[in-house]
Amino acid sequence: MEKRFINAEDLFELKSVTDPQFSPDGKKCVFVQTEMLEKKNDYVSNLYIIDIEEGGEPKQWTYGEDRNHSPRWSPDGTKLAFVSNRSGKNQIFVLEAAGGEARQATDFKNGANGPVWSPDGERIGCSVSLKPDEDLLEKAEEKKDDKKLEPFVAEEMKYKSDAAGFWDGKYRQTVIVNLADGNAEVVAKGEMDFNLQCWSPDGKSLVLSADESPERDFSFKSDLWLMDIETGNRTKLTNGTGYFGNAVVSPDGRYLGYTGHEREFENATLTQVWIQEFETGNIQCVTENMDILVGDAVAADFHQGAHSPGLIWGEDSQSFYFLATDQGNTVLYFANLAGEVYPALLDQQHVFGYTLDRKNQRIVAAISNPVLPGELFQLEVMTGEVKQLTSVNDKFLESVTLSQPEQISFEASDGTPLNGWIMQPAGYEEGMEYPLILEIHGGPHAMYANSYFNEFQVLAAEGYAVLYINPRGSHGYGQQFVNAVRGDYGGGDYQDVMDAVDYALENYDYIDKDRLGVTGGSYGGS
Repeated sequence: MEKRFINAEDLFELKSVTDPQFSPDGKKCVFVQTEMLEKKNDYVSNLYIIDIEEGGEPKQWTYGEDRNHSPRWSPDGTKLAFVSNRSGKNQIFVLEAAGGEARQATDFKNGANGPVWSPDGERIGCSVSLKPDEDLLEKAEEKKDDKKLEPFVAEEMKYKSDAAGFWDGKYRQTVIVNLADGNAEVVAKGEMDFNLQCWSPDGKSLVLSADESPERDFSFKSDLWLMDIETGNRTKLTNGTGYFGNAVVSPDGRYLGYTGHEREFENATLTQVWIQEFETGNIQCVTENMDILVGDAVAADFHQGAHSPGLIWGEDSQSFYFLATDQGNTVLYFANLAGEVYPALLDQQHVFGYTLDRKNQRIVAAISNPVLPGELFQLEVMTGEVKQLTSVNDKFLESVTLSQPEQISFEASDGTPLNGWIMQPAGYEEGMEYPLILEIHGGPHAMYANSYFNEFQVLAAEGYAVLYINPRGSHGYGQQFVNAVRGDYGGGDYQDVMDAVDYALENYDYIDKDRLGVTGGSYGGS
């Protein structure tokens, strides 16, 4: 079959697979598949399930043209909670693993997100946004078509965010829903955001994150708290000076694992893995001798709803796994309380989500590279064997020619080592000259990576060479590198991208020096 070049409209053909979740017995894995509907000009997400033991093609579990996401198994594996906007706003639904229709578990005026099962499987904790005087069970008013537009008045510096848009006076509050009778109660409330992290194994306490600073405009902290559900009493677990989250209790209840940092370099500080023993209060930073960022800081444009867990405990409550951003890749690491840390999955690729079968030491990971939009793969931890589980984009990839980026390394004008990539036009011919587009990522604390970037592929298909690097300030190259831009925005990092253009012109004679363009996103586009 003759192949063609990719175009912008191919976004309607591509599918994204994210957020894999093993069932408690390790026999099945649910994930989210997202695609764009041309007639709606919007994304639709549905849940699919893979039978790990029997194999075969994934089976669709939810249907429709809505957004169904965030699947989470009940502790006994008989039910699945997920978030759906099928009723208008995001609400939590529960599916029986044996089959049948999903049952709506919440019907809150402002919706609900982030389901977290109680250990007994009888309750679900979730996040609901409420104003200080707003009642959880208050019904929404009917929309009036003649409602007049009102100006937005900002009285705080943090009046909007990329994720949530303009702040509407609501705070994230923690709610517990009893599945048997549908009763719901706000258990953590106040004029601050409470983020539910996890339950204690005995089901009597919740681990929350929150910033109690009265001056939220000037605070970038987040502490962890242990809250007694019955009394509402909260005990602070961290010391009020750092930013911590992604907390999860070990299976035996002895330890709390979480990620974060003490803000030694303000917002440029590398995130680390921390383990805290409940009985003694002792805290250990597992990754303090590793000059890497824990988590996924990749700048990409394709993976819809990707979820990267902070860490996942092993069955022995002594070992765990975590992702780290390093040298243009994300690496899956194994570590234990004895201090051992080594890579479990290391390649020129972007791991953008994973789940662990604790009993059988299996991992299902969502993986992408520059010419692979993203698929799910199964890793046998003990042998290192990797097997592809999904092929949602195979038919599309068989029909198009993509440009394979070339990794480049060079020195900036002040001697700083830099890394990046250059892409030839998809229809490259020897002896021809082509215009060059320089791409600059946002953040600035982010990282271009060995990941699929649809925009870059479309530009290459249109006859452009594409250059993108990680200038100083980027993640993936150590603490000093990411901190180098702080207090010097638009200084050394600007010179780095200019040096990259000079390097490309000197080393790639197919670039037309009179046809150079530049674009970028967020910080990179400003």
